[in-house]
Amino acid sequence: MNRKRLIACLLALLLALPLAIQPVLATTFPDVTGSWSWAAEYIGDMADKGIFKGYEDGTFGPGKELTAGQALAVCARGAGLTDKLFAQIALDRADEVTAILGTQLSWFHSDFAVCLELGIVTDAELKALYQSGALTDAITKEDFAFYLVRGMGLGGLAESLTSCSMSFADASSIAAARQSYVYLLYLYGIVQGTDENKFLPKSTLTRAVSATMLSRAVSFVQERGIVPELAEYTDYDWTAGLVTGASDGSDGTVLMLASGSGSKSVTVPDTAIIYQNNMPVTASALKEGVYARACYDENGLVVSVRVVSASSLVTVSGTVTSLSEDAINLTVSGVSRILPVNRFTSVTAGGVTGDRSLLDNEAGYSEAVCVTDPDGTVLTAKLTGGTTVCEGLIESVTTGKTTSLQVTLFNGVTRSFTVPDSAAVTVDNTSGTLKSGLEGSYVALKESNDTAGEVESAAVSTADTYIQGSIRGTTYTSNPNTIYLTNRTTGESTSYSMADSPVITYNGKEVAFSALQKDWFVTARLDSLGKVEMIEAYPGSVKVEGTITAIAYDTVTVITVTGKDGDLYALSLDMSDLPEIERDGSKSSIDKLRVGDTVTVTISYHMVTLISAKAQEANISGTVTRIIQDTSGSTLELRLEDGSTASYDIGTGTSVVKDGKSATISSLEPGDVVEMTVSDGQAVSITVSDSETSSANIAGTILYINADDKSILLRVSDSTTGADYIVTVNVTSSGTKYLDIDDGTSLSLSKLAIGDEIVAYGAYDGSEFDATIILIK
Repeated sequence: MNRKRLIACLLALLLALPLAIQPVLATTFPDVTGSWSWAAEYIGDMADKGIFKGYEDGTFGPGKELTAGQALAVCARGAGLTDKLFAQIALDRADEVTAILGTQLSWFHSDFAVCLELGIVTDAELKALYQSGALTDAITKEDFAFYLVRGMGLGGLAESLTSCSMSFADASSIAAARQSYVYLLYLYGIVQGTDENKFLPKSTLTRAVSATMLSRAVSFVQERGIVPELAEYTDYDWTAGLVTGASDGSDGTVLMLASGSGSKSVTVPDTAIIYQNNMPVTASALKEGVYARACYDENGLVVSVRVVSASSLVTVSGTVTSLSEDAINLTVSGVSRILPVNRFTSVTAGGVTGDRSLLDNEAGYSEAVCVTDPDGTVLTAKLTGGTTVCEGLIESVTTGKTTSLQVTLFNGVTRSFTVPDSAAVTVDNTSGTLKSGLEGSYVALKESNDTAGEVESAAVSTADTYIQGSIRGTTYTSNPNTIYLTNRTTGESTSYSMADSPVITYNGKEVAFSALQKDWFVTARLDSLGKVEMIEAYPGSVKVEGTITAIAYDTVTVITVTGKDGDLYALSLDMSDLPEIERDGSKSSIDKLRVGDTVTVTISYHMVTLISAKAQEANISGTVTRIIQDTSGSTLELRLEDGSTASYDIGTGTSVVKDGKSATISSLEPGDVVEMTVSDGQAVSITVSDSETSSANIAGTILYINADDKSILLRVSDSTTGADYIVTVNVTSSGTKYLDIDDGTSLSLSKLAIGDEIVAYGAYDGSEFDATIILIK
């Protein structure tokens, strides 16, 4: 469903004036007298607010029965939405309502749309009411109580109740599914017993009684400051998670929120409004075990927190049947369940945590564990199992302890994959192995949804001939049609005749040959006659967004970028022909890129043409007090500069620099003073700042020279382990000397070249080396 998010704050939306302007004098009806006079005040209130209307003859009809359709309509109108929001919701859900009702009861369609949005009725419930004919039947008192409580925003509270003691003489005759709803109305004085102290749950509802109940409910909602929230019509920033710690701070209550992306500290000022079950509560509700969502204003200040108590959280596990932006459909113990999602739903899939955009129905997820609020809306969802098919041409095969592939996908982007021994591999439909010599062959990979980049099966075809490159032109007035392609590998342009009835797609959708455009990137398959029988086309330029998780410097440097979806992208860069590089909005160079930088990479015709990076500056510093490593992962505990303590998760992609070189988590020790870049509670990079070597010399091979910034990228071999690592050598001092190691001749930076072997003398400054003498071998 296409829903437009309104910019206005939800508090203003829900507490604004109701649908009709209130007149100065209360509305009266000639037939609301005598035995109906007890309801006159409430009927007048509802008429003034435009929720109930009288008949054309000026009467109200207090004794007439209310139908279920009318009951839903007045509950929607009683929610207090603005005219603008009411109309917008009606427009957004018009197709959904029409799909259920057709043109029947068209005068109620807008009201029913609002009922669906507010959760007064579900899609399935409205459909059942219509198909059974109940929408036009008189509604019972207990059913009206059910819809009314939902309309008040207290449906979740009703669902969480486990005890509902009422003094009505006929309390036992209230349906079990309605008792908690009637109980809330009884508790808050919205319903009262008859002279015989009966509720009469099965009795049909009169307009007078329904107006009385609704008038009291509206007043109660306003007096208590109850604010239901329409997720799709909000646009504020937020963060959410399970509260693992709550403490008093100088600026308010400090919460530690745990989510699929790690732990995060949030300060809730005393001015923030705390809501539980949509009702304002005190800060005492912010305690360990509850689920909390902090809502920010435009200045990044927490203005409200939505809380779900630990006892109200419901875990639902099942087999995935379908996924959409609106719902997760599961089979739970043989029963179909539809769990609604919204923009506040946190989804973890493929090792990545994000919003509902990760709910990919084509990804093949098999299992889901969802945590819902009492209304049944998904707060968090973890999807596991299943595979996603990736097609492309093999770029390289690396064998060893593990087998890895680089594959250029049909859109021109190169991705890295690991192939465990357990993976099923076929070559030309026969069981085989991945090895060198398969470069350029077509491969279809089934990638695990649980571990990004890990392959469960690989099917290689060497029999078919594929070409990847950009379109130089087409001719479709001749027979056969002709396409001109520039091969991405050789750079040569070649003309190819089109086969009869070729399959052609653009961005996955079938198009005509005449729709193909110059400069699109294509993967073409040739038939046995060398004619093009299949084309998969994509824009000539694509962008990859993510975080740099590894940099392997060499004459051809490979930068690994982990995308927002967890996919690994391998960017191969020729050090002698580098793309344009920007960092923090300014022109930069490859030696300035760092693991942890967020990047947007532009790839044109399979070549990286621009890397735009944003530095992740160190935002945490402190002293290591403990390192915890177990089967669940690694955690670093720090004593911060202000004396407080905090813990941070360490991922497999976290970079560690100690003594100026790349290190492992195990090299960290209690007492190390570190500077860290932290994102969503997880350490992205760690630099040990108190283990600097006061003076040293390092020897290595030059990979890159930055003449503008006067720095050298040096590949150094560890004398103990033999492993190579990269050091940035700064030669910014005007006193830096360059000497030929053989005869002591004085040289200059301009005399150095890529591939030269040097020895640099100086001292480490953090992860970089400041050189005072350079000896050139």
